[in-house]
Amino acid sequence: PDLYQFGWGKGRILDEFQMVYITAGEGEFESASGGKKAVGAGAVMLLFPGEWHRYRPRKDVGWDEYWVSFDGEIPHRLAENGFISPSAPVLSVGSDERVLQHYQAILDGVRGERIGYQQLIASKVMVILATALAIARRQNSSDRHEIIVSEAKLLLQQPESMVSIDRLAASLDLSAPQFRRVFKEHTGVSPHQYYNQMRISRAKE
Repeated sequence: PDLYQFGWGKGRILDEFQMVYITAGEGEFESASGGKKAVGAGAVMLLFPGEWHRYRPRKDVGWDEYWVSFDGEIPHRLAENGFISPSAPVLSVGSDERVLQHYQAILDGVRGERIGYQQLIASKVMVILATALAIARRQNSSDRHEIIVSEAKLLLQQPESMVSIDRLAASLDLSAPQFRRVFKEHTGVSPHQYYNQMRISRAKE
């Protein structure tokens, strides 16, 4: 729809909410209340009705995104009570399989159009929002290792960028043995096992 088309020069104003989840790449986001921010993989951009905004990926990098539009009494009430705010439009969620699964469930619901799919989609939107808020809140108060593991999971999910564990650990300021231990403590699997799981999941898709 024309409503969703916009250029960086003018930006746009929606009459509904949107959640845009960046799963790969990087770029920039700007809004009237939130100002200008760099965004990358793992960011959720919250767009508010009546709020001017614009965003774009870097030309030399690009990005992958999932997005959903929604409206209704509940999100307006969340905004009125300060759970979500135009002044804090970007949530740092990291790579979270639950969020991706709910976005995929929305896509499947739209494609299938089974009886009651609108209600299913509405519930998934609220679950995505609640999950993103919970993760962002936890990351703001979490220890350094949780943040490191979140960053490592994002890197390991990129199909074209499997690096050696030594290089990956060094990029996160850890030794390889430290990185393996911390990663397994937080995920239950080794980095290599996690990467293989992601490859199998992508192959199924």
